[in-house]
Amino acid sequence: MFEWLPVSGVSPVFAVSPVSGRRGHPLKSQDDIFVLDLASDAEDIQAEFRKFHEQAVTPPTDPNLLYTAQHRVMQYALLVDSEMRNFADAHFAAQDQATTDAQWQRAHADLYRFTEPAKERFAHYQELEFEEAEEFRAALRDYVRMCAFLSSWTIRRPGTTTSGWRAGGPTR
Repeated sequence: MFEWLPVSGVSPVFAVSPVSGRRGHPLKSQDDIFVLDLASDAEDIQAEFRKFHEQAVTPPTDPNLLYTAQHRVMQYALLVDSEMRNFADAHFAAQDQATTDAQWQRAHADLYRFTEPAKERFAHYQELEFEEAEEFRAALRDYVRMCAFLSSWTIRRPGTTTSGWRAGGPTR
């Protein structure tokens, strides 16, 4: 959950209840709740939540989480920078050339060939070191989720636009 206004009173406490696991997904628990507050100090958030809950935890955020996750993925040496760059170039070229959804679907299907070398390396690694391969899979999943989360929102300063962006990412 994102909070863009300073916390005050009962509203931020009740705003968390839809994601608290009681009314949310059956696999969610109280440990899954995370509020990203972009306007309040940690002490203010704790003070407001303590009025209604016995415990309020405000762990500090590490700005390098994404880079740490990327490092964890890349330390397995299964992904190669040049292959990823070739995939990205082909993806953006296909996106630029496709004028219909059917063309994009066809172009998108052609992109799978760029992933074959990494898939083969992973399959071989999985045969030799199954546990480590599963650790790589978990690290990659975490990294992808983190990228998806961070790309789902942007902070724009007043007077700026998103003209430098398109559906697939930043323009070059």
